[in-house]
Amino acid sequence: MFEQLLTTADTRTLSEWAKRYEDGVSVPRDIDRAIELYCKAARRGDAQAQYGLGSIYTEGRAGTRNEALGAAWLKLAARKGNGSARKMLGALGINPSTIKQKPSCVLSADLTTAIVT
Repeated sequence: MFEQLLTTADTRTLSEWAKRYEDGVSVPRDIDRAIELYCKAARRGDAQAQYGLGSIYTEGRAGTRNEALGAAWLKLAARKGNGSARKMLGALGINPSTIKQKPSCVLSADLTTAIVT
């Protein structure tokens, strides 16, 4: 099933299944599979997927909190009008214009802690 999902170009389907893997709904919880699916959709410009990655990284749901990486994804989502991303950046006290990190997709084993300054 997962391999089939990776072949789809439909960003909505990718984001929906990513959320399922993130939360363990009808599939075993697997944050790395969620990241892979969100990443494919996010790279195609899907703001919900960009927000999903931003929240995973800033909240440490992939095992290690990486606020800089999360903020980079949240900035993209906020630019596309995602209100949740704007709220999260505000709650973190981050001004989007100060974000220098480039968004990238990093699986849980490769994450390191970083804070936006």
